[in-house]
Formats: sequence, structure tokens, C-alpha cells
Amino acid sequence: MMMLITGAASSGKSEYAEEVMVKLNTGKKYYLATMHAYDDDGRERVKRHLERRMGKGFTTIEQYTQIGSLELVSDSSVLLECLPNLLANEMYDLNGAKGHSVEQIFSDIRALSERTKNMVIVSNDVFSDGVSYDEFSRNYIENLGILQQKIGAYADYVVESVVGIPVYLKGEPLS
Repeated sequence: MMMLITGAASSGKSEYAEEVMVKLNTGKKYYLATMHAYDDDGRERVKRHLERRMGKGFTTIEQYTQIGSLELVSDSSVLLECLPNLLANEMYDLNGAKGHSVEQIFSDIRALSERTKNMVIVSNDVFSDGVSYDEFSRNYIENLGILQQKIGAYADYVVESVVGIPVYLKGEPLS
């Protein structure tokens, strides 16, 4: 099973993703963390996420690029947090895929989802703020949109978190 969860900043998408993972209750649960914590704000965000999932049985893996190379147990479930960070890493890090980032990430996600039982991917809605961005930022946003479309088409479920309420856009709500 694969689920893509999107939503605005602080919309409850991460909490819902963790809730889904706990409900699945199958095999080993991995939390695939993709954010580099470059400053105090980033470190504080990582700390909050670690505290929130404490006691939920997650094994955290920090992997910033090339997630398809991970060797995980076949009956495991993976929560990828989050797609926009992974894309930025692949596009701009020295070890990233650069101009082939969308293709690399989609290939990696498919490979990882085929080797595990469940995969939940958290992403962000960065498309509706009405701000005019420079070419560098527009390129990133466009690539994120393309990547989300590919994953959404491939996923079994697509969910938008709106003020903490999961709205299913594809697939029937999980019980």
C-alpha cells in the first residue's frame, strides 16, 4: 500500500501520517527523515518530530538522497518525511541527482515501495500562496508538482490534510 499525504504547513499531515503508520501495525516501522537540520530552527523541528513519535515503535533512518538504496525488511512500513526536503536534497546537494531529481526520486520511491509492505509519503502544498517567485524557486516548485503528480498516480491513496482533517482524494478512507 502506498499513500501520499499533502497539505499546507502545520495542517496536521505529519500527525496523520504517523497515525496511519500506527494503525497499519505491520512489521517494522521506519521513519525515513530527509531534512538536513542546518540551524537552530531546523534542529528544533527535528526535536519536536522525534518527541511526537516517541513510543510509537519507529526506527529513524536519516537519508537525504538516493533512498532507493536502502535495504529494509520486506514486511516493513516506511514513513517518508518529507518529499519537498528530499527533492531539494536531490536537486542541490553535491551527492544529488541534480537535473534528474524527479526521475531519480520517483524511481527510488517505486523501488522502495516494491520492497516494503506499506509506504506513506508526506509532502507540502506550496502551490497556492499566490507569491511570484524567482526562476530558481519556480523550477523547484514545478519539479515538486511533477513529482507529486507521478506519485499520486502511482499511489493507492492520496490524502490532503486540511486543518487536521484527512480528506481522501484517491482511495477510500482507512478504518
